[in-house]
Amino acid sequence: RRERERETDDSGFYAGGPIPLPGVSVTMDDVALNGTNRVVLDGVLSPEECGIILGLATAAVSSGDGYRGRRSPHTPHEKFQGLTVLRALRLSQEGRVSQSDARLLYDISERVRALLQSYFRSPSHLFFSFTHLVCRSAVTGDQEGRTDLSHPIHVDNCLLEPETRQCWREPPAFTHRDLSALLYLNDDFQGGQLIFTDRDAKTVTASVSPQCGRLVGFSSGPVNPHGVYAVTAGRRCALAMWFTLERKHRDMEREEVDAVWGAEGQKVMAEKEDESPQPPRSGRSEGGRGRRVGRERGMEVRDEL
Repeated sequence: RRERERETDDSGFYAGGPIPLPGVSVTMDDVALNGTNRVVLDGVLSPEECGIILGLATAAVSSGDGYRGRRSPHTPHEKFQGLTVLRALRLSQEGRVSQSDARLLYDISERVRALLQSYFRSPSHLFFSFTHLVCRSAVTGDQEGRTDLSHPIHVDNCLLEPETRQCWREPPAFTHRDLSALLYLNDDFQGGQLIFTDRDAKTVTASVSPQCGRLVGFSSGPVNPHGVYAVTAGRRCALAMWFTLERKHRDMEREEVDAVWGAEGQKVMAEKEDESPQPPRSGRSEGGRGRRVGRERGMEVRDEL
């Protein structure tokens, strides 16, 4: 549509930068997705890695903690479950899940940050705003005649008003979010496609089907209204991530994880320095202590994809 072709994005991101990781390819770009600052990358995860993270989700459920199986806040026809990186770390410390599996979840999110910071030519460092392993499952026997969405059309950092085509960047929207990402883990379910729409929240401009290792990235502002078609059978799992360009809005829970794994990593490296003289891998993100931004956790179920 011509109207969408004229629409510009003032986020500071410019799609089309290099892909810094081997084996990852651009499957759909702005043109294929009929929009601005959108991309689909394939090959971000191996089938083995998808299996490990899906197993982590299942283990967290069986542990009786970490996941809360409840009706989705968006539809009564699905159950919603989520696990944060910090909760995964705590579960691993308690021996409820594998520490290597929990660490893989963290490492994968760092992989995504590197990919999107490069591809969207970020004007400055990307800080994690929130990271959430999300599974939504169809409620058996409650799908007949269903017409709703798994997640209604919305914009990640402003309040979309379809009637006027305006998007108001004010609370309760997560106004500090700048870049959004969804990394899919499986495709053995029915429905659940991600859709982009026009600002009328009705006209679908692009659709993306989840599959293992497929990453969707897009700027979080009004050029990218999106939602999710109903999951009518099975369980759909994805790692949802949001990034901010503002250090003060970084995820302080993640810094707790950085501190723990960073210290453990240094200890392991010190013990194995003579055996394996390879450069250390640090998981620390920028910044140290700072004020906690609690709003993310309190509203985390609002827009998980």
